[in-house]
Amino acid sequence: MTVFKDIFKTLRMEPEVWLLYLYGQKLDDFPHLKNAKPRFKGMFLRLAIFLYGLFSQSFFFRKPKVLSESDILVYAGSKNQKDALKPTVERLLDKGINVVTLVQQKVFDNECRNNGFKSVFLGPREIVKVLVVFFIRFPALYLQLRKRHKSLLLYKIDAFCESYKYLVYFDEKLKECKPKIILVSNDHNVDTRSLLAIARTMGIKTAYLQHASVSHVFPALMVDYAFLDGLAALDVYKKCRYSKPHSIHPKSNVFLSGQKKSLGISKFPGNHFLGLALNKLDKPEDIEVVIASLHSKGIPVLVRWHPGLQGKKLKPILNIIDRYTNAEKSNPLDEPVGKFISRLDVLVAANSSIHLEAALMKVVPIYYEYSPVYHHDYYGYVEKKICYEARSVDEIINLYHEAIAGLAMINKKAIQFFSATYETEWEGKEGELVAKNLYEILHEARLESLWGYLESNEV
Repeated sequence: MTVFKDIFKTLRMEPEVWLLYLYGQKLDDFPHLKNAKPRFKGMFLRLAIFLYGLFSQSFFFRKPKVLSESDILVYAGSKNQKDALKPTVERLLDKGINVVTLVQQKVFDNECRNNGFKSVFLGPREIVKVLVVFFIRFPALYLQLRKRHKSLLLYKIDAFCESYKYLVYFDEKLKECKPKIILVSNDHNVDTRSLLAIARTMGIKTAYLQHASVSHVFPALMVDYAFLDGLAALDVYKKCRYSKPHSIHPKSNVFLSGQKKSLGISKFPGNHFLGLALNKLDKPEDIEVVIASLHSKGIPVLVRWHPGLQGKKLKPILNIIDRYTNAEKSNPLDEPVGKFISRLDVLVAANSSIHLEAALMKVVPIYYEYSPVYHHDYYGYVEKKICYEARSVDEIINLYHEAIAGLAMINKKAIQFFSATYETEWEGKEGELVAKNLYEILHEARLESLWGYLESNEV
């Protein structure tokens, strides 16, 4: 069983209920996850779905290419993660660093192909190894989930088993390319947590590039190098320091490197759009109340929905937008978030990191709960004065007019707390900054000499 040594060692240190973090550790903090009932339920049916997904992500007649040796292995599990990592990857390549970039199949596009990115897929050998791990580990997983939430056996058992697939895949790839550093931009999804966990087992250094706002329900920082946006993120992670397996005592070297998304800073003059950014929990009937009120005041509205909101759930919202002559659409699949924000004078959203992105582009953000939320001010933007808060549509309208008149403005000091590069020489070049620091780390520079280095401790 030598071939499985690192995989089983990893699972002893970080079992499945830690790798699928939000369901395994924080389910009670997210009632919408706890109460969600999938279309297909039942343990055996969910296991069949896992096996179907396992085989559908494989290529039995195509042997996976062996990865070349690299200095840094980069992994992106979503489009947002890929977009956040892309500037750093480009600058690392410019510096002559050997980089291998892996992305999920759902993310792989022509841009990935043209830039030499590799798509994650399993060959026949990996499939067999996943099945071996599954049959050995499943009894213990079953008992753990029965003790926690029996509903997880009926609705999410397949998601916990996903860790076997990623542990097997990354075990093979890390042994092929022998990287010195792993770089990711997510720390709470099962794929990235599996990668980071097995890298720790192998003694490979890990780095995390923050790509969105963080919250108190996140896991502890368990990477060697953490490139956080600002002090706000560090404060949050300090509150999360006990959210880790008892057997792990990580120490992270923290760098404050600013907000990483490439947004641009110019605005289209004279549009005076009020932007409505929607998430998947906002109800159509509540959204219509806002649009109708703004329509009665003649305020032009630009509506953007979460990219994960598609199909039948999106259709009622599109119908509402079409009913009002003052409302236009911003499709997140077609229009980058920076371009959307550049068309606004004011942005209105509930719990979303888009507030910070708006503030960075000098657009006034307003926190407003279209529908009831589980966590008021989830990211602390109201508390830390990144954005104004409106408790009614009338307050939104008043703040909109104040913003146009220059009376409601962004808070520069608050922005710097969330994005350390704001109004410094590195503003707009955060990807380059991370690449520069990683280059210096590879060449064994003193960490204290690097821009943004803050501390090394158990965060």
